[in-house]
Amino acid sequence: MALFAYLPQSAPAIRVGATTHRELVATSAGALLIDTPGMREFALWAGGGQDEEADQSKDALDTFEDIAELARGCRFQNCRHIADAGCKIQQALSEGELDPGRVRSYRSLARELAIAAQREKKRGQMNPDADTKRRAKRSDRREGKRQLRGMADD
Repeated sequence: MALFAYLPQSAPAIRVGATTHRELVATSAGALLIDTPGMREFALWAGGGQDEEADQSKDALDTFEDIAELARGCRFQNCRHIADAGCKIQQALSEGELDPGRVRSYRSLARELAIAAQREKKRGQMNPDADTKRRAKRSDRREGKRQLRGMADD
Protein backbone atom coordinates (compact mmCIF):
# COMPACT_ATOMS: atom_id res chain seq x y z
CA MET A 1 0.00 0.00 0.00
CA ALA A 2 1.34 3.43 -0.91
CA LEU A 3 1.91 5.90 1.89
CA PHE A 4 0.71 8.86 -0.16
CA ALA A 5 -1.92 9.16 -2.85
CA TYR A 6 0.23 11.99 -4.21
CA LEU A 7 3.55 13.58 -3.38
CA PRO A 8 2.76 16.97 -1.86
CA GLN A 9 6.01 18.63 -2.92
CA SER A 10 8.54 17.46 -5.45
CA ALA A 11 11.98 17.03 -3.96
CA PRO A 12 15.06 18.03 -5.95
CA ALA A 13 17.40 15.25 -7.03
CA ILE A 14 20.29 16.97 -5.25
CA ARG A 15 19.63 18.71 -1.96
CA VAL A 16 21.38 22.05 -1.85
CA GLY A 17 19.77 23.56 1.23
CA ALA A 18 17.08 22.89 3.77
CA THR A 19 13.39 23.08 3.05
CA THR A 20 11.40 25.90 4.60
CA HIS A 21 7.89 24.77 3.69
CA ARG A 22 5.67 23.35 6.47
CA GLU A 23 2.76 21.11 5.68
CA LEU A 24 0.21 18.78 7.28
CA VAL A 25 -0.44 15.92 4.87
CA ALA A 26 -3.20 13.31 5.04
CA THR A 27 -1.95 9.90 3.92
CA SER A 28 -4.06 7.50 1.89
CA ALA A 29 -4.20 5.26 5.00
CA GLY A 30 -5.95 8.04 6.95
CA ALA A 31 -2.98 9.08 9.08
CA LEU A 32 -1.70 12.64 9.33
CA LEU A 33 1.94 13.42 8.63
CA ILE A 34 3.53 16.68 9.76
CA ASP A 35 6.35 17.92 7.55
CA THR A 36 8.26 20.48 9.61
CA PRO A 37 11.74 21.44 8.47
CA GLY A 38 14.28 21.70 11.24
CA MET A 39 12.18 19.72 13.70
CA ARG A 40 13.98 16.51 14.63
CA GLU A 41 11.56 15.10 17.18
CA PHE A 42 8.40 15.78 19.09
CA ALA A 43 8.05 15.14 22.79
CA LEU A 44 5.24 15.13 25.28
CA TRP A 45 5.03 17.86 27.83
CA ALA A 46 3.25 18.35 31.09
CA GLY A 47 1.94 21.76 32.01
CA GLY A 48 0.46 23.43 35.02
CA GLY A 49 0.52 22.10 38.53
CA GLN A 50 1.00 18.61 39.86
CA ASP A 51 -2.73 17.79 39.73
CA GLU A 52 -2.92 18.81 36.08
CA GLU A 53 0.21 16.74 35.28
CA ALA A 54 -1.38 13.68 36.87
CA ASP A 55 -4.57 14.28 34.85
CA GLN A 56 -2.60 14.59 31.60
CA SER A 57 -0.68 11.38 32.34
CA LYS A 58 -3.89 9.56 33.18
CA ASP A 59 -5.61 10.85 30.02
CA ALA A 60 -2.72 9.80 27.79
CA LEU A 61 -2.47 6.34 29.34
CA ASP A 62 -6.26 5.88 29.06
CA THR A 63 -5.56 5.11 25.41
CA PHE A 64 -4.33 1.75 26.70
CA GLU A 65 -7.42 0.92 28.74
CA ASP A 66 -6.97 -2.84 28.20
CA ILE A 67 -3.44 -2.72 29.60
CA ALA A 68 -4.50 -0.50 32.51
CA GLU A 69 -7.25 -2.99 33.39
CA LEU A 70 -4.74 -5.85 33.42
CA ALA A 71 -2.29 -3.76 35.47
CA ARG A 72 -4.92 -3.26 38.19
CA GLY A 73 -5.01 -7.04 38.57
CA CYS A 74 -1.27 -7.38 39.19
CA ARG A 75 -0.19 -8.96 42.44
CA PHE A 76 1.82 -5.92 43.57
CA GLN A 77 0.79 -2.25 43.26
CA ASN A 78 4.32 -1.20 42.27
CA CYS A 79 4.58 -3.84 39.53
CA ARG A 80 6.79 -2.63 36.66
CA HIS A 81 5.18 -5.11 34.25
CA ILE A 82 8.54 -6.43 33.06
CA ALA A 83 9.48 -9.55 34.98
CA ASP A 84 7.64 -9.12 38.28
CA ALA A 85 5.96 -12.07 39.96
CA GLY A 86 2.19 -12.06 39.58
CA CYS A 87 2.17 -9.60 36.67
CA LYS A 88 -1.08 -9.88 34.72
CA ILE A 89 0.39 -8.06 31.71
CA GLN A 90 3.24 -10.56 31.41
CA GLN A 91 0.76 -13.41 31.83
CA ALA A 92 -1.44 -12.01 29.02
CA LEU A 93 1.63 -11.61 26.79
CA SER A 94 2.76 -15.19 27.36
CA GLU A 95 -0.75 -16.50 26.68
CA GLY A 96 -0.97 -14.47 23.45
CA GLU A 97 -3.91 -12.38 24.67
CA LEU A 98 -2.02 -9.09 24.36
CA ASP A 99 -0.03 -7.69 21.43
CA PRO A 100 3.65 -7.15 22.39
CA GLY A 101 3.80 -4.06 20.14
CA ARG A 102 0.96 -2.49 22.09
CA VAL A 103 2.77 -3.12 25.38
CA ARG A 104 5.94 -1.56 23.93
CA SER A 105 3.91 1.51 22.94
CA TYR A 106 2.38 1.68 26.42
CA ARG A 107 5.80 1.50 28.08
CA SER A 108 7.21 4.09 25.71
CA LEU A 109 4.38 6.52 26.42
CA ALA A 110 4.64 5.95 30.17
CA ARG A 111 8.40 6.60 29.98
CA GLU A 112 7.84 9.82 27.97
CA LEU A 113 5.27 11.03 30.49
CA ALA A 114 7.64 10.34 33.39
CA ILE A 115 10.45 12.25 31.66
CA ALA A 116 8.11 15.17 30.90
CA ALA A 117 6.97 15.28 34.52
CA GLN A 118 10.59 15.31 35.76
CA ARG A 119 11.46 18.07 33.30
CA GLU A 120 8.53 20.19 34.47
CA LYS A 121 9.43 19.58 38.12
CA LYS A 122 13.00 20.76 37.54
CA ARG A 123 12.00 23.74 35.42
CA GLY A 124 11.03 26.01 38.31
CA GLN A 125 13.87 24.99 40.60
CA MET A 126 17.24 26.68 40.56
CA ASN A 127 20.23 24.59 41.45
CA PRO A 128 21.73 26.03 44.68
CA ASP A 129 25.25 25.53 43.32
CA ALA A 130 24.42 27.41 40.14
CA ASP A 131 22.85 30.22 42.17
CA THR A 132 25.96 30.49 44.35
CA LYS A 133 28.23 30.58 41.30
CA ARG A 134 26.06 33.26 39.66
CA ARG A 135 26.25 35.46 42.77
CA ALA A 136 30.00 34.97 43.05
CA LYS A 137 30.52 36.01 39.42
CA ARG A 138 28.37 39.10 39.92
CA SER A 139 30.34 39.98 43.04
CA ASP A 140 33.65 39.50 41.19
CA ARG A 141 32.49 41.75 38.34
CA ARG A 142 31.41 44.47 40.77
CA GLU A 143 34.73 44.28 42.60
CA GLY A 144 36.58 44.57 39.28
CA LYS A 145 34.55 47.66 38.36
CA ARG A 146 35.29 49.22 41.77
CA GLN A 147 39.00 48.65 41.25
CA LEU A 148 38.86 50.23 37.78
CA ARG A 149 37.00 53.27 39.17
CA GLY A 150 39.58 53.55 41.92
CA MET A 151 42.40 53.54 39.35
CA ALA A 152 40.59 56.15 37.24
CA ASP A 153 40.18 58.43 40.27
CA ASP A 154 43.90 58.25 41.09
